[in-house]
Amino acid sequence: MPFLPPEALADAESIAVSAERAIALAKSGDTRAALNLALQARRRAQGLDMDLGEIEALNAAAMVHLIRGDTIAAVASALDACELARRADDRSRYGHALVSLKMAAWNLGACEEVTDTLDRCAREAMTLGDFALEVRARVGLGVVLGDQGRFDAAEREYKRAFPLALGRSTPTGAPRILANMANLHRKRAAAHFSAGLEARALHDSEEAARLAGQACRMALEEGNLSVEIDALAIRACALDMRGYGERARALLRASIGLGKASRCPSAIVWVVCELGRQSLAAGDL
Repeated sequence: MPFLPPEALADAESIAVSAERAIALAKSGDTRAALNLALQARRRAQGLDMDLGEIEALNAAAMVHLIRGDTIAAVASALDACELARRADDRSRYGHALVSLKMAAWNLGACEEVTDTLDRCAREAMTLGDFALEVRARVGLGVVLGDQGRFDAAEREYKRAFPLALGRSTPTGAPRILANMANLHRKRAAAHFSAGLEARALHDSEEAARLAGQACRMALEEGNLSVEIDALAIRACALDMRGYGERARALLRASIGLGKASRCPSAIVWVVCELGRQSLAAGDL
């Protein structure tokens, strides 16, 4: 996607639209163009001395970096957005920046406890009537709680976020929430298998495969390539748990193919690792 001429980013509204477009481009798989657009919008906002526009662009850049898997870069953008939003006393934009910052820090293993912050962001979003922020905060909570093995609490957050995302244009859409719910069932199935609870494990792995398939179909309809990549791989993990190894590896290869086509290798690192693990388990050195 070519750079926009300066006159196309002449006011706060056009900069905000460009920030939204950058996130949509990243979800569709064109993460390079998405990042270029977000950074161009930021530079234009700086040139026009528009603090709110710069915050919008920085928040978009942080989300694009997270989609790309560029976690450290996401921290940098989110920190700048936090500082500007704090100065402007803009609670909504500050909340979005804080969610990005906390999720990036969690991904880096640099922040042990983020649930209180994300819960405060969700409650603040409810006060502000900011559905997009509430969805992002609750989905972030679901990810962290799931990683901590608090599966029921994580599921509650996803179930609260999902209806808010349906029918609305939010950075974290319904397909992503479904994919995360599928991954939560995969995590719970793994825990059940480890505990020797095979019947429960098989139930959760079946639910993981079902939800991942649903997420993949919805992502395909919406053109959300980043979710499609993850959903295919999550379904593969669930099928592998159920003994369908050959089918699982085929899905992993399909996911990797989508990632390569989008020219964003960082997004499929975990998928490639999973394919390696499953191949080793199958004796395919």
